Amino acid sequence: MLIRVFGPSEAAKDEARDWLAAAVERSGGRLIRRPSHAPLCVGTPEAASLSYSGSFAAAAYGAGPVGIDIECSSRPGIREWGRRFLSAGELQSPPIEDAEYLKLWTRKEAVLKALGTGLAVDPRRVEATGAVPRLDGRPLPFLRIMTRRNSTYVLSVCSSTTGAVGHAASRTAASEERKESAADARSDAERLSDLAESKKQDRKQD
Repeated sequence: MLIRVFGPSEAAKDEARDWLAAAVERSGGRLIRRPSHAPLCVGTPEAASLSYSGSFAAAAYGAGPVGIDIECSSRPGIREWGRRFLSAGELQSPPIEDAEYLKLWTRKEAVLKALGTGLAVDPRRVEATGAVPRLDGRPLPFLRIMTRRNSTYVLSVCSSTTGAVGHAASRTAASEERKESAADARSDAERLSDLAESKKQDRKQD
């Protein structure tokens, strides 16, 4: 599975969409963007998911189902409205810190996206504290959740393969970035080589 975070920038949303469309095209498919709905992959068995928050965006692409959610760490009022999405079981031992509310919210929304329902299903019906989510108290063993967070955002991904390749997904994204960096380095080296050769030719002509 490929997972990529974009931002912080005003162009993060467009960059995420373009990256996802390119990933689908490399698989021989086509991405259909649907306002207020998850993107649809045509011509490929893989699934895609997008998420936006502030100046950040995130995209995931791989064997479906898949759902991704990103939220800025500085989301105000999370504790106040956060209790509204807790299940009955979670209310018995609610999160103590704002960061834990935000983490739980991203995990729940990632699950609902992977199920293809989004917020049409009440988040209180979902329990997402463990690696295997539950719906109406029943486990969904075909899904796994992972979460990453830093000082600027919280990112959760839910898919049929997240549990097995969650870390590999991070490595895949990192590998892509390393390849891009290596390509840039080669380009720089080639430009320096061309410049050196040009100077040699100039000296010969002098």
